[in-house]
Amino acid sequence: MKICLITFQYPPYPGGVGSAIYRIARNLAKQGVNIHIIAPGPHQLRDKISPVTEDGVIVHRTFSILSDHYADPHGLQVLGNYIIQLHKKQNFDLIHAAFLFPPGFLGAIVAAEVKRPLIVSVRGSDWEVLRYSIQHLANLRWVLEQAAYVTSVSSELLKKIRRMVRIKEGKFIPNVFDASIFDARTLSKIRGEHNHKLQVLIETFLRMKSEGRIVIGTAGFFRPIKGFHVLLKAFGKIVEVYPDTRLLVVGRLARQAYKRDMLQQISDMGIKRQVVFTGYIPHPEVMAWMNEMDIFAFSSLHEGSPNALIEAMACELPIVASRVGGIVDIVEDNRDGLLVPADDADMLSQKLQCLIQDKELRERLGKAAKHKVENRFSPTQETKNWLEIYHLVLNK
Repeated sequence: MKICLITFQYPPYPGGVGSAIYRIARNLAKQGVNIHIIAPGPHQLRDKISPVTEDGVIVHRTFSILSDHYADPHGLQVLGNYIIQLHKKQNFDLIHAAFLFPPGFLGAIVAAEVKRPLIVSVRGSDWEVLRYSIQHLANLRWVLEQAAYVTSVSSELLKKIRRMVRIKEGKFIPNVFDASIFDARTLSKIRGEHNHKLQVLIETFLRMKSEGRIVIGTAGFFRPIKGFHVLLKAFGKIVEVYPDTRLLVVGRLARQAYKRDMLQQISDMGIKRQVVFTGYIPHPEVMAWMNEMDIFAFSSLHEGSPNALIEAMACELPIVASRVGGIVDIVEDNRDGLLVPADDADMLSQKLQCLIQDKELRERLGKAAKHKVENRFSPTQETKNWLEIYHLVLNK
């Protein structure tokens, strides 16, 4: 079986979509699937693309327009022609697009041109945000109508799509936890492999942690839709009651303007000393940071199936998360985490303070979260789901 998978993100670029596609492709390759990834890359449109093989997957890092919601039509034409020429050499069995635009739009055009079935994977923010764009809505509907099969990362997301578009077939497949991707070493063990600035940060953080301070953590590639500003408001209320508490932010803020706004918010709230930013961290090392957290907070305004949330649960962390999107498929309120309304800093603060006060509750929720991930969110099941969908589409 030979698959062409067009994606919005792929390592080393940060983001949950890229992490998920890397995991899916890697595990499919282990099952004998010949898979070519068409990913964003650093090249100019006239540059020659040189594919590389990574973990059994052939990766074509192309142009940055593939991660641009407002991609230039000429750039998409160049990329589409590249994929069509690649198909003539490889003879793909199907086209799989991860993210509605540009990958889904590009995939639909290519699939029609080369007469191959199309699978479209909707990841969450692509639908939740772009459907409100007059420029994009007609394109999104057209892409979904062309697909032989549509997948989503949450049950609620698939319902929303079906209310607006008549799709042929669909299924929701949540993200999973794949321990083999992660570095099992502790933060103190990996410290020496980083630049001086990060070494000092790790050393300072571990010293602070050894003093017994409660650490509330969060992780991801932070854009406005991730609701980081809500978490900051909630944390500001917590510090008024528990001034020794710290907020650990693993990952980077997506845009300079957003970063500037968030740093200004932190300064205005007077909590600079209590907030620790790591900046970009390679995905395999994220769990080393998570293992130093006491509580994990996830304040998204919209969400698909967040990798960071599942990873935190695998670390046996008690969770407080927004009741939105695919999060409700992952966390059961009061059983393996606590759910709060999105964009509600007061409620988020209250639930986090409940966990600060109650060590037994933290331990109970953390153990239940880890048990759920081990039993329901396995990469083996995810790979099986994808193989079944591929075979179903090809056998029509």
